[in-house]
Amino acid sequence: MYNVDMRKQTEPVFEYERLARRIEAKGWSLGQLEIQSGVSKSQISLMSRNERPNVSAAIVGKLAISLDVTTDYLLGLTNDPRHTFAINFLRNGGNPLELQKLLGHEKMDTVRLYVDYASADLAAAQRKASPADGWKL
Repeated sequence: MYNVDMRKQTEPVFEYERLARRIEAKGWSLGQLEIQSGVSKSQISLMSRNERPNVSAAIVGKLAISLDVTTDYLLGLTNDPRHTFAINFLRNGGNPLELQKLLGHEKMDTVRLYVDYASADLAAAQRKASPADGWKL
């Protein structure tokens, strides 16, 4: 299963360079990202220049969705945009066999890491939101 050693940092830190790179990769202006994410151009500009020390989880989430990456990627908890693609693909209902072909992996073992990570997200979401879990039957 995919693990992040959280002992190395006590609190995730927003990776401003990654934001700027993803905006550039999309070929977007700050105005286009503002429209897509609902985050103001002034906030995005401050963040991309590393002039805004505290970024809320809501803003990171909006930006991640708009830029097709995970919040983990923008927070520097994962380094690989392919990982981000794979997790989002599975979270959105993608088939692991199709993902294997898309990523060009010969063996399913590598894809299984993404499946395990996405499954952990789903299990946590179910525990948090499921009314049946609250019934304690």
